[in-house]
Amino acid sequence: MKLFIDDIRNPPDESWSICRSVSASIRALDMFWEQVSEVNLDHDISHQVVLGGISRPYPCVETFEAVARYMAWIKTAKPEWSPKIQIHTSNYVGAQNISKILNDAQFAYVEAKVVGGANRLETIL
Repeated sequence: MKLFIDDIRNPPDESWSICRSVSASIRALDMFWEQVSEVNLDHDISHQVVLGGISRPYPCVETFEAVARYMAWIKTAKPEWSPKIQIHTSNYVGAQNISKILNDAQFAYVEAKVVGGANRLETIL
């Protein structure tokens, strides 16, 4: 199973199962961790906000770091679990934070990639 964790972006193709929230991600990992061979993980989470009649994503203080910490907890309990992990985010610092959590848990393959463009509304004019 390939797990794509992102609140806004869509997975690269239909072979991925998608989780849009921290709770959905942790629930999927809790139930299917043995079947998860790949995880593609975002950092930032946004809320949909209507501004001037237009629905836009707006930054939230919650991030997907909690999912990385849960994955690290699973790895501690089940050291044989070693999915391929890719971090995709427009937040460089967020990518580094999640990378550290996962690398400290000794996952064999962690790749962080900063993707272009913000995935949320950064300023309101």
